Amino acid sequence: MTDTHQPQAASDVSNPAAPTESITLETLFSGPSTGQTSEAEIAACYRLILGREPDPEGLASFLNAVKHGMQRGRVVLSFVHSNEFRSQVDPALRAHVMAVFTAINGEQTGIKAINWFHCIQLPDGRITDGMRAHDALMREAEVILSIPLEGKSLLDIGAWDGFFTFEAEKRGAGPILSVDHHCWSGPEWGTKAGYDFAHAAFASKARSKDVDLVDLDPNVEGTFDVVLFLGVLYHLEDPYGGLKRAAAMARETLVIETVTACNTFDQPVLRHFEGNSLNYDPTNFFAPNTACLRSMLTELGFSRIEITRNPGIPVDEAELAAQGGVRERDRHIVHAWR
Repeated sequence: MTDTHQPQAASDVSNPAAPTESITLETLFSGPSTGQTSEAEIAACYRLILGREPDPEGLASFLNAVKHGMQRGRVVLSFVHSNEFRSQVDPALRAHVMAVFTAINGEQTGIKAINWFHCIQLPDGRITDGMRAHDALMREAEVILSIPLEGKSLLDIGAWDGFFTFEAEKRGAGPILSVDHHCWSGPEWGTKAGYDFAHAAFASKARSKDVDLVDLDPNVEGTFDVVLFLGVLYHLEDPYGGLKRAAAMARETLVIETVTACNTFDQPVLRHFEGNSLNYDPTNFFAPNTACLRSMLTELGFSRIEITRNPGIPVDEAELAAQGGVRERDRHIVHAWR
């Protein structure tokens, strides 16, 4: 599923960066891929690639990510690979941006021709050039896949490039079924090319099936010891119905990763995001708070529920401590057992 995974702003940015006339698309695309990105360069990405002024929260989010190690090339590519660029930018601007990109980088072939979302370290040591940094994904995996997986059947819903499928397989899970539709053949910018490339590179035994969540049926696919439901929930127009569908596929354990909101409320709250107000992505609809996650999962028959803040999302530890360890909007990982 589309998943920007950009951290919440570490601090307020009251005004976007000043105009950046000296920075061009050519300098953005031909500059070094490593090293830090300046605030002016990030602002230029908004103006030159997305065709708009930077919003304070988005700008602060990128600055926070850079502070925590996001490399320059990854920052620039995240704009080119974003859902906003693919679906909302004026077609003439999009064509111009891609023409400049291609003129500088050449026609992309093989691994470089794939619009990766996950940065996956392949057996030969190469790391795919995705939007989600490999070290951040590994921090997430240490929590998400911390449960015993040896010999456990596993369903990965919304697998996209398959990072968590292949990490689970390394940890002994099997048989595994990876499913997606939205990002393999649906309306989003992703395709199944990344999954297929990585699957071949790992000589994976995981099966894959292009199927939407609403069409998953335990009478057809069977049920699984472990179900991964990562980065999907907030994309659903019916989040409880989608969660119920995922839960029906899980015999023992359901693992969820999701945006959360209204976390300072003790009562269960499900917040609706109008239009593209959540990370400029119109396919983001709802975010529950942690109390709501616990309530829904209890209603669906899970007896033990553990909720952990997603460690893959950078955060200012001092600010987090000042907020009592709770941010109004964040991302969390949930393990739920029958």
